Amino acid sequence: MVIKTRLRTSLKIAYTGIGAIVVAAEAAGGVVEKLAEKGEKAATDSRIINEGKRAAQKIFEKKCSEKQAKKAMDAVAEMTKGRA
Repeated sequence: MVIKTRLRTSLKIAYTGIGAIVVAAEAAGGVVEKLAEKGEKAATDSRIINEGKRAAQKIFEKKCSEKQAKKAMDAVAEMTKGRA
């Protein structure tokens, strides 16, 4: 009888440990998905900002004086500081 009780207790402890591992894995999976989404969004935003900077630079090089282009690009760099 004592052996059966100890065996049941041991099984409950083992099942509790396995359950904890499963819950942790599920929670970690959700966190990984959120981090991946945020990373993808940051990369996309950065790419869009950089493409916009390059396009603006090409336009200013063709249509503006060097001084005007530099002033405009400095303004764009200041507006996007910390984003790219």
